[in-house]
Amino acid sequence: MAGPKLITVTRTQGNNQALKDGTVKPKTFEPDFLEVDPIIAAFRRMVRGNEFDICEMAITTYLCAKAAGKPFTAIPVFLTRNFHHWAIFHNVNAGIGTYRIPFRWNCRPELTLITI
Repeated sequence: MAGPKLITVTRTQGNNQALKDGTVKPKTFEPDFLEVDPIIAAFRRMVRGNEFDICEMAITTYLCAKAAGKPFTAIPVFLTRNFHHWAIFHNVNAGIGTYRIPFRWNCRPELTLITI
C-alpha cells in the first residue's frame, strides 16, 4: 500500500539519493519529487503559498514563518548537520593577525532574506 501521493521537494544529494531513486520507499505515502533550483526558491514558495505537501526548509526560514503565524509543523530530520559557512579561511600573511576580523559570527542578521 503506497498511500497518497505527496508533492515533495528536497535537493538531490548523497544522503537522500536512495529515497529519490526509489530504493527506499515510505510505507504510508508515495513521494512525488519536484526539483526546485535553487532550493531557497522552494523555501519561499512554501512559506508564501504553501505549494507543496513536504518541503525541505532551512531552520531559520521555518522559525521566521512560525513567528509570522504560518501553520507549519517541522519534523526533526536534518539532511546535513554542519554549519554552512564552515569553510571560511583567511590569509595569515594579510595582516589580520590577532586583530578583530571585521565581520560578525553567529549573530542575528540585520536583514531577513525571506519575505513572508
